[in-house]
Amino acid sequence: MHQRLALILQGSPLAMTDSLLKGYLEAALFGDLDEEFIGKVKLKDFTDEAVAEAAVVCDVFCGEWRDQIAEHNWDFHRAGRDLWLTRNEHGSGFWDGDWGEELGEKLTHAAHAFGRCTLHVDENLQLHFIEG
Repeated sequence: MHQRLALILQGSPLAMTDSLLKGYLEAALFGDLDEEFIGKVKLKDFTDEAVAEAAVVCDVFCGEWRDQIAEHNWDFHRAGRDLWLTRNEHGSGFWDGDWGEELGEKLTHAAHAFGRCTLHVDENLQLHFIEG
């Protein structure tokens, strides 16, 4: 199991980037999971490679926007959820008004810069990301 995923699953207080990563993975899992897999897969089922890929996205995003998010007292877990939702152009995310118009627009552009990504469940019920 990926070290950062193990830390997230422990339930201890998380650093900003790990909180953002947890929100991102949860949004992918609960927002994009095909109905047939609901209840069959959990956060622990993300492959190490998928967690590493998500961690890079979250770390880059957090590195660029950490100060603005903290300055507005926003929750990094929520930022992770909105990063996934916005990146994949779901019906909610940074752009829906909760982040303020100016910051929400900037965060939306930053999320879109990563491009779309889909969640894939393999025959072993392991979770992967497919870019594009």
